[in-house]
Amino acid sequence: MEQYLNYNGRVMSYDKFSIPASNRSFRYGDALFETIAYRENRACLLGLHLKRLQKGADILGMLLPDIFLRSDILETAIEELLHSSGIRKEARVRLQVWRKDGGLYTPQNDTVDFLLEAGPLNPYRAAKSKVTFSEEVRLAEGPCSSLKTSNALPYIIAGRERAIKEMDDLILLDNYGHVSECCAANLFWRYDDCFFTPSLDTGCIAGVMREHILQQLVASGLSIKEVKASPEELLKAHQVFSTNTLGIQPITHIDGYNFEDHLGLIQQWGP
Repeated sequence: MEQYLNYNGRVMSYDKFSIPASNRSFRYGDALFETIAYRENRACLLGLHLKRLQKGADILGMLLPDIFLRSDILETAIEELLHSSGIRKEARVRLQVWRKDGGLYTPQNDTVDFLLEAGPLNPYRAAKSKVTFSEEVRLAEGPCSSLKTSNALPYIIAGRERAIKEMDDLILLDNYGHVSECCAANLFWRYDDCFFTPSLDTGCIAGVMREHILQQLVASGLSIKEVKASPEELLKAHQVFSTNTLGIQPITHIDGYNFEDHLGLIQQWGP
């Protein structure tokens, strides 16, 4: 089946798409992206995705086109792409925006190009049972640390480390030894009746599912704290789970420590 994408509002086949060597995403990582789950005829948490995209654009000084001002307009574009691609059920949609060509480190133009791609949404395994702490990556908080940008080098290094160690996931720390996040997911844990998640000050991504879970915990009257915690504090937890746009996964073992393998109420908050 031929694959299609949406480039600046025009649906075309993959073999018709190309970018010049001067592309700023290619040269400088001057780009933002969102990964959106499409399930049950809807783009999940699309409003939160657009909110994060706009925040990133404000920080980087990008001017987003009108298609990103209303979620219904973008959702229609996603549905048209899925129809052209012959995708009838669940999909993983990637949205990327990058600044138009011009300038070296200092851009000459703040308007953007955008690209929508879609592919199958692969289901998660039930749980992560082989997890340890990364020894190669330390994260640092900064102006762009919470954003989804084209500069993903720390996560590439962590991904290689995870594969070499044959682990389900790694837990990344910040430069001060605080728990930050997983290779491609945010982290939550529960001790007694209180939930915890690393503060954005640890350099973790401001995940859309992270924000959604925070909202749901508050709405349910449950206690939630954003913290700077040591690995030792994490290992005292009763329950640990990771979250990203594609789902919520229990973490059942970290370095010989065992945790509850069911999500209970949390499961129903998935995308």
